Amino acid sequence: MTIKQIAVKIFKSNLKRYLFYFLCNSFAVMVFFMFSTLLFNESLHRSKEIEEGINEAVMIPTVALLIFSIFFISYAHSTFIKGRKKEFGLFMTLGMSTRDIRKIILVENSIIASASICLGIIAGTLFSRFFFLIIMSLIGVKSVSFELNVNSYLYSIGLFSVIFAIAVAVTMVVTSKFEIVKLLKEERTSKKNKRANPVLAAIAFIALLASLYILYAYFGTVPENDGQLLLFCTISIMITLYITISQLGSFCLNIIKRRPSSYYRHLLLLTNLDYKFKQVKKIIYLITVMVIVTIFYIGFVLYIFLGAEKAATDLHPYDIAFVQTGVSFDKLSAVVATKENPITEHKTLEVSNYFDSANYNFRTVIVADDQLSAVANKPIQVEKGSYLILVQLNLQGKAEQNRMIADIQQDLPNIGIDKLQSAMFERLINDLKYIDNSLIVLNSADYQQLKSNTSEVQTAEIQFLNMKDWKNSKDAVIKLEEKLSAANKVTPEFEQLIQRRLMTEQEFFQPGSKIGLYDYNKQGGGLILYLVTFISVLFFIATVIILLLRLFSELEDERKNYKKLFKIGITEKEIRKIIAGELKILFFAAPILGIVISLVYTSTFFKESGMDLEIYRSSLSISSVYLLFQLIYYFIVKRKYANQIIGD
Repeated sequence: MTIKQIAVKIFKSNLKRYLFYFLCNSFAVMVFFMFSTLLFNESLHRSKEIEEGINEAVMIPTVALLIFSIFFISYAHSTFIKGRKKEFGLFMTLGMSTRDIRKIILVENSIIASASICLGIIAGTLFSRFFFLIIMSLIGVKSVSFELNVNSYLYSIGLFSVIFAIAVAVTMVVTSKFEIVKLLKEERTSKKNKRANPVLAAIAFIALLASLYILYAYFGTVPENDGQLLLFCTISIMITLYITISQLGSFCLNIIKRRPSSYYRHLLLLTNLDYKFKQVKKIIYLITVMVIVTIFYIGFVLYIFLGAEKAATDLHPYDIAFVQTGVSFDKLSAVVATKENPITEHKTLEVSNYFDSANYNFRTVIVADDQLSAVANKPIQVEKGSYLILVQLNLQGKAEQNRMIADIQQDLPNIGIDKLQSAMFERLINDLKYIDNSLIVLNSADYQQLKSNTSEVQTAEIQFLNMKDWKNSKDAVIKLEEKLSAANKVTPEFEQLIQRRLMTEQEFFQPGSKIGLYDYNKQGGGLILYLVTFISVLFFIATVIILLLRLFSELEDERKNYKKLFKIGITEKEIRKIIAGELKILFFAAPILGIVISLVYTSTFFKESGMDLEIYRSSLSISSVYLLFQLIYYFIVKRKYANQIIGD
C-alpha cells in the first residue's frame, strides 16, 4: 500500500473531522459577509429615515465579529491539527520528511480555506437579504432597499484569506519541532501542568480586586485622565484575571487542604478539578472576557432602547426647539404645523452670546431670569448685581459639581458682575448644539444693561414648540431642518467657534427635538441590540463547541481513569456526582466571574450620571438569560458526558 493510498484511507476515516472544520470556517465567513452587507449598503447611508450616526454603529458589532472569527478559526484550526498528529507521525515513519508534512498541511488547508470562503460567501449572499429585511423590520425602516456591494465580497475574501494564512503559518513553524516518537505517543502522553503557586494566585486575586476598586473609585474624579485610567485598569484586570483563573484550582485546593475533613471528603473532585482548570484555563478566560463585554454592552444598549421615550422627554422638555436667525417665525411655523398635528404651545427665549474680544473661540451664553422662568415654567429670580449658573447636566457628585462651577467661573468674561448667587444642576430647556450645557442667568435689568452697553454681545432667539403628537413630528422636523439650513447664517465670530468644535454650520443650527432623539435611540439602540445579541448567540454557540471539543477530546482518558476507580469500589452514583461537580465549576465559574466584573464596569461608568436602576435591571436581565441558557446547556452535557464515560 502506497503513502497516497494510506492518506486517502485516513481522510475517509476522518471525514467528520474535516467536515466539522470546514463547516466552522464557512459559518464564520457567512456571518461576517451578512454583516458587511449592512456596513456597505449605500441606501442605508442615504436614507432620511435613518438618524445620523446610526450607520457607524454597525461598525462596532462587525469589528467584534471579526475579532471573534480570528479566535474561533484559530482554535478550530489548532484542534484540527492536534487531532492529526498521530497521522503525521505515521507518515514520517513511512519515510515522509517534515517538508512533505508541511506540503500536506498547506495543500489541505488551502483547499479547505478556499472552499470555506466560497461556501460562506454563497450562503451569505443567499441569506443576507433575509437577514437585512429582518433587521430593517425590527427598527421600523421601510425606505431602505437591499444592496449587494462589491466591498462585501472583497473584504470577506481578503480578511479571511489573511486569517487562514496566519493560522497555517503558525502551524508551519510548529512542524519544525515534530518528532516521530512524540507524535505517535501524543495520545498516551500525560499532560503536565505547571507547578501551582498559591502565593502568585493570592497576589493576582488581590491585584484584580484592587484594579476593580481603583477603576470604580477614581474614574470620573479627574475627567482628563479618565482615558488613561480606564486603559491602565482594564489591562491590569485582564492580566490579573488570567493569572487568577490559571491558578484558581490550586489556590482553592490549598485553602481547602487546611480543613482535612472537607479535603478528604472531596479529594477526587478537587484534584481532578485542579487539573481540568489548568487544561482549560484559556477557554475559561475567553468565556469570561466574552461575558464581560456581552453583559456590559448589551445591558447598556437594552437600557437605551427601552428608555428611548424617557430619554427624549428628559433631554427635551419641549417637543421641538430651534434657533431663529435668518427667517421669520411665521414661515417656520407654517412648515412645522399641520392640520392633523398643530402647534399647541409656543415660547421664545432670547439668548446673548458674549464673545471674548481677544479670542472668539470662547463664548458665554447669557439669559434673563424672567424669560428663562417663563420658558422653564419655574420661578427663577436672580438678585441685581449677582449671577446664577445653570448647568443642564444631572451631576450627582458634589465634587463633580464644584469642579464644574470652578471651570465656568474661570472662563467667565468680565461682564461687571462678580457675585455668584447659586448654581442649578437641572435640565430646563432642550439640548441644542447652539448653546452649551451651561448658561449664565442674570437679573432682567442687568441683562438689558449688558446687552445695550457692549458691542461684544450678539443676540438670537430660540423658539420652543409643543405639538399635539410629538411622535408624528418626524416629517415636520426634517422640513424645519431644511428650511433652517438655507436661512440661518453665522457671523465671523460663530465661524471660528464652529471650526473649533469641528462641526458644520448645519449641525450647529440643528433643532433639538424629542422625535429626533427618540428615533436615534430606538433605531441605534435597536440596531445594535439585535446585531450584538445575534453575535452573542454566536459567541455562546462557539464556546459551547469549544468546551465540548475540549471535554470530549479527553473522553477516552477519563473513561479509563473512572474504570480504575470503579474497580476499587467507587459506585456509579459517586462517579456521576464527581462529574457533575467538575462540570458545575467549569460551566459556571466563567459566567459568574464575568457578570460580576461587568457590573463593576456598569457601576463605574454610570455612578454619577444620574441614571436610575434601570441600567442595572437591564444588565441583570441579560445575565439571567445567559445563566438560564448555560444551565440548560449544563444539564444536557452532564447527562451525555457522564453516560459516555460510564458506558455500559
